[in-house]
Amino acid sequence: MKKTTIFIMLTVLGMLVTGTHAIAAGTTANTAVSNQATLDYRVSNVPQTQVSSDDPSVGGTSDPTIFRVDRKVDLTVTFIADQTVAPGETRAAMRYSVTNTSNDVLDFVLSAEDILGDGFAGAAISSTLVEGVVDEGDNVYVDADDNATFIDNLAADTTVYVWVVVNVPAGATDSLIDTWALQAQATDDGSVGSPTILTNSVTNTISNEDTVLADAAGTYTGDGIQDAAHSANSNFVVSTTTLTVSKTTAVIDDGINSDGVGGTGDDAVEYAVPGAVMEYTITMTNAGSIDATALTFNDDLSVEIGAGTIAWITDSITLNLNGGGATGLSDATDVDAGEFQGNNVEVTIVTLPAGEDAVIKFRVTITP
Repeated sequence: MKKTTIFIMLTVLGMLVTGTHAIAAGTTANTAVSNQATLDYRVSNVPQTQVSSDDPSVGGTSDPTIFRVDRKVDLTVTFIADQTVAPGETRAAMRYSVTNTSNDVLDFVLSAEDILGDGFAGAAISSTLVEGVVDEGDNVYVDADDNATFIDNLAADTTVYVWVVVNVPAGATDSLIDTWALQAQATDDGSVGSPTILTNSVTNTISNEDTVLADAAGTYTGDGIQDAAHSANSNFVVSTTTLTVSKTTAVIDDGINSDGVGGTGDDAVEYAVPGAVMEYTITMTNAGSIDATALTFNDDLSVEIGAGTIAWITDSITLNLNGGGATGLSDATDVDAGEFQGNNVEVTIVTLPAGEDAVIKFRVTITP
């Protein structure tokens, strides 16, 4: 019997990939990956016709095997930093980032909600949402420029910034916290009025592009895993001054009891008798968490002086900032911080830092 020998060599042709290149988020969705194997062999050491592999799902006799990369939908919303706000501030803006970690270009619709149980809720007040808008590229909120309310055609591995804009209630007090969540939802068309949020493909078809949701759960109400959405919280933190003003008076010299100025008797007791020198002390304290600026103190003595009850003592104003020592101020309108004009005491303070105080003193005489 004649012996027949068959030599077989199997070769797999290199993959043919159509579409864009692989990126950090993965190979681009809908990329076609095609390859075909070949079989070389011999019969009785005679080379035979090469046989190519065939994909039976195509229907031909020598078709390459092709699959398409599915669309993996994923995104990340991240808060940047808490935003300091003042009571009554309008259009206060807090920044978040939205990153498309999918392998396809997507639109994202935006929504924001006030998280219950924060400091504002405890105070029975809340900020009012104005809008959620996309930053136009300079990372600075500008009302006239930042007005897109959805993210349009965000490429894979690309990040944009989004502003949550609110009006802060005037009744907000120092250190209150108002927590807001920003949510982004993936869609094919964010420009329509009610866009369809992406969902998982119903069937898995190897030859077509399917949609696979891969996002994590977020903080927005109802934001779970694999729902084409992600969200994150950030805080508006109220920072304001808490100013208190106290005013007291004391007898400096009654002209009767000796204190080194004149008269005789027990210098431990002074009385508010006609002719006595009286000193007013005004203490302003900033118990807040932020500096107070452009302070203007006024004390109108027109009624008392006009009635002849008291008389002003010239150049008696002093100012002491946070215990640093009293500085004398003139009555004239000049370069120093004080003046006495038209029977009104006025002292201006550029800045009163948080946690510090300012003490103003001036003197009058009880009309004899």
